[in-house]
Amino acid sequence: MEDFLRSKPMLTPLVAGASVTMITGTLVRELGFPGAWTGLALSLLFGVVLLFDTTIKILAIRAVFYLLNSLTVFSVAAGLNAAGAAAVGAMPPAPAAERELPRGGEAPSDTLFQPWFGR
Repeated sequence: MEDFLRSKPMLTPLVAGASVTMITGTLVRELGFPGAWTGLALSLLFGVVLLFDTTIKILAIRAVFYLLNSLTVFSVAAGLNAAGAAAVGAMPPAPAAERELPRGGEAPSDTLFQPWFGR
């Protein structure tokens, strides 16, 4: 608990959030999964590791830390996705001749970063 505010433990949610962003972006783009729900489910999955931390003896406290950690990972992932979408949106689109058509023949999504939340 004394290490909570130091920079070393903050690296873990950052790496987990980046991983969730990458996996969610791929699932949204390639399989059409809903971004927000997929990101939340993956964040909860990544947070399961905290439930097995035996240094915290009380299960209720572990559950609270699990929820907070999972929401932190989700927040990082959603923020990285939004930043990536904003950065890619500022770039000019690739010429049509450079784009490939996927297996089904439908037009591909332009980017890995897409809005996760409806507007």
